[in-house]
Amino acid sequence: METLAGLLGSALDLLLVLFAFGSIVFVHELGHFVAARWAGIHVTAFAIGWGPPIISWRRGVGLRRGSSAREAAEKARAANDADAVGMTEYRLSWFPLGGYVKMVGQDDLDPNATSAQPGGWQHAPPWKRMVVISAGVVMNLITAAALFVLVFTIGLRTQPPIIGGVVPGSPAAMAVAVNATSLGLDERGLRPGDRVLRVNGGNAEEFTQLMVEAAMSKRDEPVRLEVVRDGLDEVLRFEIVPKRGRTTGLLELGVAPALSNRIDTDDAADRPLLAEQLERLGYGDIDPGSAIVAVNGDPTPDGGAIKRALNANLGQRLTLTIQSPDGDQASIDVRPTARLLTDYLPDSNGKRVRVVQHLFGLTPVMRVHPSSVGDRAPLGGLEASDIFLRLGEVDFPALHEGIPEIQRATGQAIPLTVLRASGSPELDSAQSIPQIELRPDVDSEGRIGFLPDTTESVWGVVALPPSVLENPITGEVVAPAATSLIERPGAWIVAVDDRPVRTLSEVAVQLRAALAEAIESGSDGTVWITLRNPEAWLAGDDASERVSWTIPAESVARLRDLGGTTTLYELLALDEITLKGEGPLGALAHGFRRTKQVMAQTYLTINRLFHGTVRVEHLRGPVGIAHLGTQIADRGLVWILFFTALVSVNLAVINFLPLPIVDGGQFLFLLYEQIRGKAPPPIIQEISVAVGVLLIATLFIIVTFNDIVGLFGG
Repeated sequence: METLAGLLGSALDLLLVLFAFGSIVFVHELGHFVAARWAGIHVTAFAIGWGPPIISWRRGVGLRRGSSAREAAEKARAANDADAVGMTEYRLSWFPLGGYVKMVGQDDLDPNATSAQPGGWQHAPPWKRMVVISAGVVMNLITAAALFVLVFTIGLRTQPPIIGGVVPGSPAAMAVAVNATSLGLDERGLRPGDRVLRVNGGNAEEFTQLMVEAAMSKRDEPVRLEVVRDGLDEVLRFEIVPKRGRTTGLLELGVAPALSNRIDTDDAADRPLLAEQLERLGYGDIDPGSAIVAVNGDPTPDGGAIKRALNANLGQRLTLTIQSPDGDQASIDVRPTARLLTDYLPDSNGKRVRVVQHLFGLTPVMRVHPSSVGDRAPLGGLEASDIFLRLGEVDFPALHEGIPEIQRATGQAIPLTVLRASGSPELDSAQSIPQIELRPDVDSEGRIGFLPDTTESVWGVVALPPSVLENPITGEVVAPAATSLIERPGAWIVAVDDRPVRTLSEVAVQLRAALAEAIESGSDGTVWITLRNPEAWLAGDDASERVSWTIPAESVARLRDLGGTTTLYELLALDEITLKGEGPLGALAHGFRRTKQVMAQTYLTINRLFHGTVRVEHLRGPVGIAHLGTQIADRGLVWILFFTALVSVNLAVINFLPLPIVDGGQFLFLLYEQIRGKAPPPIIQEISVAVGVLLIATLFIIVTFNDIVGLFGG
């Protein structure tokens, strides 16, 4: 029943998005229609959608299934009066993403079309036709501005312009403030908790602006930030040159939005699932909506304060003060674990990359996520927290090995063996935990129905290290240090320099402690690692071996950037603010400012396509817009209105590009005719239209293909 409800909800969201998009098209075509009537040009069809009409309405005929053209002609002949029925047929056609107004003597695909009828397109002077052509775009801009005003009257919930996280080695992490010397500041880079006041000279209102400004910048052009940092009286000024992200392909700074201190979810409908997940993780007394208000007695008003406390106390016991939605407080003890390093597994095609979470090549084993509950429960006999001992032909698969192995078995059954570790937060022994053999079917999309996760925080067993890894910042491809330590998958790390460890995250903490001198001196580091081989521990044998492991200096240096986390920190909701105008005039100012920004960004996107910093695969067609719209619909009515306004502005801009097949190209032809007193030569118009149709058709095919690939995770 929950799955059915989810499908019905998704279908309703899609219908809502299609209605919103249809409304934008209706407004656009209404602009053309009203202007044509004003100019004395006769309109024969006003259509929402393309293709044959589903239903139509015409004065004197009424509502009909399909077209009313034949019946209208018969009634006009019978009455011997052309005015007995309306000239305009109002249509709802089968393909809803589009629309048109058909005027007598006007054909976008045939510039030589003419009509001798009164009220034909060519009978109106060029300046009136320019008004008609422009009216659709004007109506879209007016509609967008009105929607933005409505949005900022109600209030838009979004993320504040606060830095929540900085990717180690990224442009944001390596940048030095322009005024660092005058402030006596030695530390480089942005920090979690930094509040951005201005970006590229404009006021920073939300975090999204940082992402957009980076993506829209020219290659090697810096993004200028003015930043307020706690403890400094003067504003920090940064000039950061973004770099292309391998996963997105867009220019990025390397920052993440801020988290709140609330253990919650953005979607209220997911709260029961969150409650079930908390129960499974051993925090059944914590209700969704609770907040971490202090760490070791120090107030934590936001996720940044919690993050700083976790980073500073890796491996140490901390006391968190949890405040329930009712105001009651309780304390719990946690021990922060280390986040692993992030690199890429190079791909032969040079485009798609696989992200690898590792510790110098020590890679955790894939498991079923413990939050796979409710209507998100795994299929094929799998259960939450199951650990994959074998998957297809791969023993102890890492995430980057397991997912492709499943995809290779698309449409078939795949044999696998799992360790049923539910109820074991950390594994000291695997002897009493059952091993289950399964053979689930892989569906047509290459899935067996589970949310993937890894064992980094629960187990010290590792997969086979990747032979090479690519640094996401420098692009350097190297063999990870663990290739000299781990010769086969399933090795269990039980001690670092004779200090016992239970999880791969604890290995990271102990490595940082053991190699503290090497980190400071920038030299190679050597530690002793105690291992249990898979044949031994699978057979119940406690035998182990102690191996010397040397880690190169460049790898040792990355231990400095290890961050701390806990399961509760991973459940914090994003920080939010409400963007709202102060009274009607404030909302009006917000609305017009946002309309102007979106117009500029749309034109800038097209410009950046030619510069190569934005690629065609980043563009969205009808399928992608509809899919994005259904995701936004889950966020509520205000976000649907905001999304509709964005699409309305984009439709206006795209329609007024100087391409012959769209309004902008036709406007240029009419401007030529107004100035020269005659239309451009037919051959020029015909060639221009043919080129325009080819360009738009090609772009439509490409973006639709990208939409579908993106939709199915290709």
